[in-house]
Amino acid sequence: DKDLKKPPSVSESIDWAKTLLLLNIENLEISIIRKSLNVLLKYESDIVEINNNLGGILSENNKIPR
Repeated sequence: DKDLKKPPSVSESIDWAKTLLLLNIENLEISIIRKSLNVLLKYESDIVEINNNLGGILSENNKIPR
């Protein structure tokens, strides 16, 4: 678990999902996650933290579901 200043709320998670739908994202790739973290996370320090650890986070949780 990463210590974030503000973990994503349900509202931010829904906004992120809507953004992915509006952009017609069919396959969730690391590059897409990186580019869209600002929708999901409020603080720049949280975005940097997740960006820096994204590969490890995804491998800890297996892989991105397709």
